[in-house]
Amino acid sequence: MRLSPLLTQSLHTFGIRASNIVIAALLSILVARALGPAGRGLYSLPAILAAFATSLYSGLSTATSYYLLREPKGRGALRAAFATGTAFVFLGVMSVVALAIATRQPWAALPATLALPSSAIMMIVSGYCYGINRVPLGNFLNLCTTATILILAAAGFFLVDRTASVAIGAWIIGQAAVAIVALVLTLLHARRLAVISMPTSLFASYATKVGFVNLVTLLNYRADVYIVATLASIAALGLYTVAVAGAETLLIVTQVLAAVTLPRIGSMRPKEAAIFTARCVRLSLVVSLVFGFAALLLAEPAVRVLFGSAFLASVAPLRILVVGVVALSVGGLFSNFFTLVLGRPQLPLLVAAISAVTCIGTSIALVPRVGIVGAAIATSLAYVVGQAIALVLFCRRSGIPFRKALLPGIGDTASLQSLFVSTVEGGREAREPTT
Repeated sequence: MRLSPLLTQSLHTFGIRASNIVIAALLSILVARALGPAGRGLYSLPAILAAFATSLYSGLSTATSYYLLREPKGRGALRAAFATGTAFVFLGVMSVVALAIATRQPWAALPATLALPSSAIMMIVSGYCYGINRVPLGNFLNLCTTATILILAAAGFFLVDRTASVAIGAWIIGQAAVAIVALVLTLLHARRLAVISMPTSLFASYATKVGFVNLVTLLNYRADVYIVATLASIAALGLYTVAVAGAETLLIVTQVLAAVTLPRIGSMRPKEAAIFTARCVRLSLVVSLVFGFAALLLAEPAVRVLFGSAFLASVAPLRILVVGVVALSVGGLFSNFFTLVLGRPQLPLLVAAISAVTCIGTSIALVPRVGIVGAAIATSLAYVVGQAIALVLFCRRSGIPFRKALLPGIGDTASLQSLFVSTVEGGREAREPTT
């Protein structure tokens, strides 16, 4: 029964993330409808540049939670986090400027730079929430950021003008407003913590290592977008970001098993965990194939209704990306097994690195020739190659045959039902008072 609170918390986290994706989708639709492909491309570019920089210092969150949970440093950890974050923001500014020049859009460096401090604050606050076991609060603050940007963008389009500048301003101001509130709440709560000396260099070293892993992961997921921004037009970037957003919406469905089963996989013996992981992989593939097939059929009418006829050129790359997303649906399960059961986090990093290199090389070759369709082909190919390698590593290290890792069996449906029932019952027990 110990796992029940963890499973309940996983479902809560999933619910918040699902809500965040819905709000982000509404924001995407609003911007696309108001600005068209070229305007959406202009709006997306600063966010893309900022995302590269923030991935460099994304380790701020993990490091903060680590030095509050595993090696408690109290307010000393926060002080080191803010000192490290300040240095990382300066490094981020340099990367933003370099990328803006590379994409031939130097104007985008300024808005991207303005967004960096609030991103760093939110990462530290998120790590703090995890470090004090207030995970729902951290998830809620991230949800508030997306919701605030949506509200400000809608108000700006209605009261000011329908321009990319208004949308970008809403993005910067929305992030900053929530970051300020989150910072105040964190500092007020942290006053009750003890002050323990914490070398900034130690904190920065840990955060840098985590940030490097996250940067590789970002390139695995977003290298195609950067190459489109560099080699194609702004309008093409706007069209492609719609395709990417649409395809990756499927992940909220297919990654449920990875989120909910993480505590169970981590608590099992290796052989049991391998069998259970293989069963989850089979189930995830079935679910992703069903939703993926539906996405292929509904892609054109969905884009036409939600985004308008101006974005119909996004349909072809969206359909191609769905193929890669189906393969990617099992990535979290393999990663959980490698990290939690085998204690080999370098294996997911290796898979991500190979996938990123595949995506970058293929995108550079195809985007100048076939545009955003080439970027979609490169991305799906990279996802399939990466997960094929992960499957080989899993089968070799677990002893599970390829057939049993991929082909569903009669007992899989019953296993899924049992997992759902135990999760629901665990949530009920977690809410009932003890006697």
